[in-house]
Amino acid sequence: MFFFLTLIIGNNPSLLVSMPSLMAATGHLYSSDWRKLGKGSFADVYCAKEVATGRLCALKLDTVTKGNRQKLGQYEVRVLRQIYRSMSIRGGAGACGIPPVLWAGHVKKDLFGYIMPRYGPTADDLAKSHPLSERETATIVTSVLGALKAIHSSGIVHRDIKPQNIMISNGGSKVVLGDFGLAKTFMRNGKFIDPRPSSQLQYRDQITGTVRYCSENQHVWQFHTMRDDVISLFYTASRLMSGRLPWQKSNISKRRVGMIKLKTEPDALFPSLGPYKRALLHARGLKFEEPPDYDGMISAIESGTGM
Repeated sequence: MFFFLTLIIGNNPSLLVSMPSLMAATGHLYSSDWRKLGKGSFADVYCAKEVATGRLCALKLDTVTKGNRQKLGQYEVRVLRQIYRSMSIRGGAGACGIPPVLWAGHVKKDLFGYIMPRYGPTADDLAKSHPLSERETATIVTSVLGALKAIHSSGIVHRDIKPQNIMISNGGSKVVLGDFGLAKTFMRNGKFIDPRPSSQLQYRDQITGTVRYCSENQHVWQFHTMRDDVISLFYTASRLMSGRLPWQKSNISKRRVGMIKLKTEPDALFPSLGPYKRALLHARGLKFEEPPDYDGMISAIESGTGM
């Protein structure tokens, strides 16, 4: 007798999924018991399993079914595949720190899903229990810098670097950057797509990404480039080690957050960590189209922390 388990995504009865449907959709490569692992801004995440090996994976199912956000899951898959394709063209064996898409397709007609490896807790999860050590943070920062180098070389900016989007596995030795739903192509055929920003500071209320971690440039300029991902990473590093950012206050406007960021010196974020201060100064000093010195920052942080 064949047992059927059904799942309702959200409160929409049109999104009924039967347990065998994932097996059928993936050609019997993957199965799921529909145990929920988490929820994102545009997808619910469930436990999946590779049938042949028993390896546990993560199944992401689109939950947004209206408006322009309808295809965010498909968009994230395209972005990730573009990065890996670019790495392959340049002779790379793979983009370290960037999750591969193991399978993607429609679980049923109106429900898109995709399967990725399952990783451990996020950096945010770890920091909730205790401030991370300098060495723990250095492992995260250098790994994400390596991932950003690959992403940016593919002509893409992530635009939402934050502790919740950094996943930790293998006891802290493996770091993976996730959630590419806000990523954007900023360069095509070696040329920038977006125009240069105005030199006049004009604060905006509309921010792409997460206000707490986005660069100060996002508060005054519209377009996001490589330097902004790096700045967000070092704001993330400060938060992981100190537990709090200077602008992390309740009932504070986005405009005020931007003004505090512009006035906050690296010494206030990294009082005794020279490599981090110099890296943040470097990123803040980059011109709109100028690529960061990823290898230099990685080397300085590794040397400074005895990695």
